[in-house]
Amino acid sequence: MKAFNQYLQDLCGLELTTLAKGYKYTVFGGSTVVIEGHKGLCAFLPTQISFFVGGGLLKVEGSNLTIKCVQRQSAVVVGKIDNVAVSNG
Repeated sequence: MKAFNQYLQDLCGLELTTLAKGYKYTVFGGSTVVIEGHKGLCAFLPTQISFFVGGGLLKVEGSNLTIKCVQRQSAVVVGKIDNVAVSNG
């Protein structure tokens, strides 16, 4: 018997951290990151863009990074994406 969280994860195709923290990100082709559920921009450099997310920071690292679109809870970052990581702050 699966735990409820595991069942929900399988049903929605989401990671458990996404379900618990209220955000998710998707990388497309190493050149675009879509972030949903962020709580605001933390830092912006051509090599790193950081957003506040539930429980920490989501950092997009790469080169020639720009913010293509930013809205209240979603954002699109484009450039050469090398890494996306979430830290506790």
